[in-house]
Amino acid sequence: MAIANSSDYGLSLSILTADAMKGLELAQRISAGLVHINDQTVGDEAVVPFGGVVLR
Repeated sequence: MAIANSSDYGLSLSILTADAMKGLELAQRISAGLVHINDQTVGDEAVVPFGGVVLR
């Protein structure tokens, strides 16, 4: 979580876990615009406008 939250961008990330509920709990503590649980971020639609989150 500390590594993910240390990014200046906050766009998207993926959490791979055997327990999807724990993955969801972790995702709620990470500053990112889009979180995938047990999935890859490569499936994101590149032509859809997306700005992530503002990290300050």
